[in-house]
Amino acid sequence: MIEHDDSFNDWDAIIAGEEDPFELGDETFEWRSKTHHTVQRDAGGRPIAHVGLLVADVEVGGETFPVVGVGGVIVTRSRRGQGLLRPLLEAALARELGPDRALLWCTPKNVALYAHLGFEAIDAPVTADQSGGPLTMPLPAMWRPLRDGVTWPPGDVRVPGPPF
Repeated sequence: MIEHDDSFNDWDAIIAGEEDPFELGDETFEWRSKTHHTVQRDAGGRPIAHVGLLVADVEVGGETFPVVGVGGVIVTRSRRGQGLLRPLLEAALARELGPDRALLWCTPKNVALYAHLGFEAIDAPVTADQSGGPLTMPLPAMWRPLRDGVTWPPGDVRVPGPPF
C-alpha cells in the first residue's frame, strides 16, 4: 500500500538497524527536512520504503526557479530489488506541488538507477549551503522534468540552504 503521510517519522522501521543506509560512508552533510512523504507499507502496515519531497528554490545560470527536492529515498534492506522504488517514486512525483522540475542527489553507484527512472545528470557544479559555508556537493546531482517540454538551463547550480 502506497500512501502520502506528511507527518512521517518512522525511520527506525525502514532503516532496521542499518548503520549507513544511504551508503554515504564518511561523507556527512546537513540535509533539509522534507515536508511531503510518500510511504510504502507492507501487509502488516509497517513502512518498508520512503520518498521525501519539498519545494525549494535553486539558482542556475542567473535564473531562480523552484524545484521539487527529492530525498530520503530508501527501501528497507530486506525488500530491495523487489521493484518497489519505481511505483513509489512515481506516486511521490505525481503529487501536484507546483514546480516543473525535480532535483536529487545520489551516490555514484545509483546514477544508472535514477537515469533508468527518468533523471538526468547535472554536469555543472552544484553548491549548497552548510553551517560552515557553501559546499560544492561531491555527490552527483540529477534532475527530471515533471512536465512535457521542460529542460534544465545551462550554468552552475546554487541551492540556497542545505541540500535535500
